[in-house]
Amino acid sequence: MATNSLLSSGRKSLGTFLSTPWVMVFLIFIFGTFFRFYQLSAHPLWIDEIYTGIFAHSDNTIREVLEWSFAPPLPRPPFIFLASHSLLSLFGQNTFALRLLGAVTGSLSILAIYQLGRLFFYRNVGLISAVLVAVSPLHIYHSREARYYSPVILFSLLSFIFLYQAIQSSQRRFWFGFTLSTILLIYTHLLASLFIVAQIAYILILFLIDHDVVRVRKISYADIRSSYVFPFVISLIISGVALLPMIPPILEWALNGTTFSSENTLYGIGITPGFFLDMYANFGAGRGIPLSLYASVFLFGILASWQNYSRQLVLLLICNSLPVFIVYFLQPQHWFSPKYVIFILPLYLIWVAFGIEYLVSLIMDISKRWKLTGRVKPVWTAVILGVFIFAALAKLEEAHFPNIDNWQAYREFLEANVKQGDTIVVFPNTIGTMENDRVLDYFGPFSNDVDVQVVADFSQLSEITRNSSRVWAIADSFTHLELAESIAVWMAGQISLPLNFDENDSIYFLGDFSSISEILSESEQFEIEFPAIYTSIGDAYISQNEIEKGELAYQSAITLDPSQGLWRFRLGEFYFRSGDLISAEREIKEAIRLDPQIPGFHAALGEIYARTGRTELAITEYQQAIQFWRQLYIGQTESDFLLGWQAALEQLQSSN
Repeated sequence: MATNSLLSSGRKSLGTFLSTPWVMVFLIFIFGTFFRFYQLSAHPLWIDEIYTGIFAHSDNTIREVLEWSFAPPLPRPPFIFLASHSLLSLFGQNTFALRLLGAVTGSLSILAIYQLGRLFFYRNVGLISAVLVAVSPLHIYHSREARYYSPVILFSLLSFIFLYQAIQSSQRRFWFGFTLSTILLIYTHLLASLFIVAQIAYILILFLIDHDVVRVRKISYADIRSSYVFPFVISLIISGVALLPMIPPILEWALNGTTFSSENTLYGIGITPGFFLDMYANFGAGRGIPLSLYASVFLFGILASWQNYSRQLVLLLICNSLPVFIVYFLQPQHWFSPKYVIFILPLYLIWVAFGIEYLVSLIMDISKRWKLTGRVKPVWTAVILGVFIFAALAKLEEAHFPNIDNWQAYREFLEANVKQGDTIVVFPNTIGTMENDRVLDYFGPFSNDVDVQVVADFSQLSEITRNSSRVWAIADSFTHLELAESIAVWMAGQISLPLNFDENDSIYFLGDFSSISEILSESEQFEIEFPAIYTSIGDAYISQNEIEKGELAYQSAITLDPSQGLWRFRLGEFYFRSGDLISAEREIKEAIRLDPQIPGFHAALGEIYARTGRTELAITEYQQAIQFWRQLYIGQTESDFLLGWQAALEQLQSSN
């Protein structure tokens, strides 16, 4: 009996300890930190991270870091470069050290959002907010890259926290904290100015509400001097003075009219329903059901906070709308992405958390009517929050191992295959931060003596091709649009072998070759670690009617990466073109098993079923393809793929 009593007492003590707020916050912090640091250096650096690495390189002096930061085409606030430079100097020039700033600030944001949620509402909302940001795919992704966005989230959270506390208490320490966090925010990203503008609008509206301007219609200087407006203005003035070193390069950039993009760029802000769907899908766990889940609970949180938390709600509405519409009004030539207003993310998740908490309270009211007893609230909170955690973790692989561009892959492939005397050609990129030869140089010199040249016109490229026995021309997704289109046309007229890394990124192999067969013979000596390159070589073999070698190349892609359905699909396409529908069906079914939500896989299987007279099965597969397309690409109804599938489906249904 004594033993049972002791065990019972121990369990209660442990339960009490674990339910202590600071213990729960600490456990959530450890949970979220794990996701941010797990295999932090495993996936390759993408081009923007390489820029960060070049600016912040441990071999640079502080002066050189600042010069890189303020260099054309656009002055960049130097905080992340100086901080990353310090970390690289301390831990060595490596990917882990380069990404360490993002991982640390991302982890600290978990603690910060708990504090903000607790201040805005109460402790439970803070705890739920901390869980949501701990598993947020977007936040995890940006915490694992060497860019601005993780520090921006942390400093915007701190700015919110200090501003809210300063308004409530008027203590100088909170105004000091607000000023410092605002300065850090400005020195992290220029678009943080949108966040500052939203805060100014919030303070103005709050002041007008507090002084009942609509009814009184009179405000004196004494009213302003004695309110939170005065220290807020002082804080902004101090922040503005701190920004003075940034003013000359910003003015030079503005007066010169320098932009990243050309007049014919495909990029642009495009404030449409689709833009907001993309933004909130990114802020949650993706499109489809997760978007509906997050957005509905977010709206529920807004409605629930309307009466008792109106001051907080005003801040949410201003920060969600004003920055986006400012950018829309200015119509910048630079492309615009939801990540540029990522400071909205914490507020969004806090209101999702409040929506969850309010939903649980409604369930509790129903439980009381049914006279249910016991620890019902924690159970319901855990169940509902578990749904959100599951939705977020389903996107975790994309956050951990994103595929943005292939510059590190280019470097690894070229290092393994270039020979002395080869020439590597790179083209000017859309971003314009620096030429792509510097991007390749970041990984160190090639072991073989090769020449790397930046080529801006085809006469220069033709001359290089005539004078070099082997040329490797890199055409990536950041190559200028007009030039990229011309490259594809020019290469089609040459004896060249496109080695595709993905849909938009390729290395063209050409030189002193008399035929495609000769190039393919040369490619048999390549060291290849990338499945997509094997499929490119397979396509080339098929074009030369070398069927067996083409099939072998596709099989090699599958051997390299058996978990990807795409390579099975490509082999299935090969069999389909060859007329072997049985083998094509087998491979495409396997592709669907590996990646069941890819619309094109289902459409391809539907076409096979239609060709073999299995109309009902064909209809089902086309319906699946259309359904998955609509889930993945909400609002994109004019795609040639989608229109073709709909036409095929209608024809099958009419003939059935």
